[in-house]
Amino acid sequence: MVSIRELLNKLRWDPSSSLSDYMIVITHRGSVNGFKSIPGSLIKELGKHFFTYEEDGKLVVIPYHRVKEVKNLRLGVTVFKRG
Repeated sequence: MVSIRELLNKLRWDPSSSLSDYMIVITHRGSVNGFKSIPGSLIKELGKHFFTYEEDGKLVVIPYHRVKEVKNLRLGVTVFKRG
């Protein structure tokens, strides 16, 4: 099984794909349903244990273990889903 970090790196650097075609769904305690969707185009850095994205002018750090799903918006398919 490919790790979420490996998948996001592939989507970012593979010339045949683009992170902007994807939506990353994370666990988010502050939301009504417990999840938040982050457009792949907002991702700034893919670290060893986390990724960062920009929201309202601030850099937000998300540990990979909070990623629940990665969806390809262009094709309408889920490419990663955590139990």
